[in-house]
Amino acid sequence: MRVLRLDLAGGEAFPFKPGQFMMLGFPEDPKTSRAYSIASSPLERGFVEFAVNQVGEFSTRLFALHRGERLVGRGPYGKWTYSDEVPHAVFITGGTGIGPVRGVARYVAQKGLPNRLTILYSSRTPSD
Repeated sequence: MRVLRLDLAGGEAFPFKPGQFMMLGFPEDPKTSRAYSIASSPLERGFVEFAVNQVGEFSTRLFALHRGERLVGRGPYGKWTYSDEVPHAVFITGGTGIGPVRGVARYVAQKGLPNRLTILYSSRTPSD
């Protein structure tokens, strides 16, 4: 798994809620896109991050990107979001499912919330 960081034009803030996802695509192939959960916090400016596994042709192209190459992003989407009012949240996840949980954890830490997070994470292999 890799964390893919996309720089935003002009260092702008990107408004989204922890837990949402985006559709990512390549400019030369606008009909093909894939959904990726946002793995960064909405409090971070100038970039957005995604947890990506290389499992097919599309993600292989993502892994081959070089600094400065462009992607097309649409969104954010999704109703599964984290709320500041939740005093204790429990997350059970595996693989790239850690992406949105990572974003929630970073958000809670950066905002200094007293909220408690319990994260249960599973991997297929010890190297994962």
